[in-house]
Amino acid sequence: MNIETEAVSENAVLLRVFATDNTSLLAKNQYVSRVFHKVMKNPPDWLVDLSPAYESLLFTYNLLMVDQWQVKNFIREQLASNELEQGIFERQHIRIPVLYASCHEEQPCDLTALEKIHGVPQSEIIKRHLSQSYRVFAVGFLPNFAYMGELPEKLNTPRLSSPRTKVPKGAVAIADRQTAIYPQDSQGGWHILGYTPLNLDLNENRGIGNEISSTIKFNVGDTVEFYAISAKEYACLASPTSTKYSN
Repeated sequence: MNIETEAVSENAVLLRVFATDNTSLLAKNQYVSRVFHKVMKNPPDWLVDLSPAYESLLFTYNLLMVDQWQVKNFIREQLASNELEQGIFERQHIRIPVLYASCHEEQPCDLTALEKIHGVPQSEIIKRHLSQSYRVFAVGFLPNFAYMGELPEKLNTPRLSSPRTKVPKGAVAIADRQTAIYPQDSQGGWHILGYTPLNLDLNENRGIGNEISSTIKFNVGDTVEFYAISAKEYACLASPTSTKYSN
């Protein structure tokens, strides 16, 4: 792995992972994940935020405590640690229920369009999406919006030519070789396969002291498995009194 650190703003340093050979995206993301978990085990006081992506890690720091040179030196120390290469960091395997349909008119669904794009019935589209687990490569765009991949090659799908002005929360969608769940209502250009009844909106899942009380919070390196449910099961799990889910 080749590593580069660059100041990208007055209070942020970006670590980028490069490869001179055919190193896979997965291998580079696994390296980013190891650095992320290593730092978060004992984060320095000056660290404001640590944002992992596919092949990079953004360190946002307190300007009153350190400068970019001190941050870069800290990063070099982390990369030189034996723990980084040998450490085993905790990851989640998360199971997400999905209704591969819509329950009402306000929930758009693109299974019919995907039939035409891929030339196979909806049942085959769903089967392909359920055929494997997915790795969380990055979290962003919205809080708890996990970019997961890679989709089976036969499910590779371009984004919508015109993004929707509103994608309902809970939408399970695909674009290119990625899949994701919209934790909040949002604009979006991904094709929607269905909906999960689970509430993944961290802004709503707050407990005493404003701490996150949600049972699911995605992190880079987690694995996600989808499973199909019926409309009746969706209604039951979506009930405000329901606490049942599988992980």
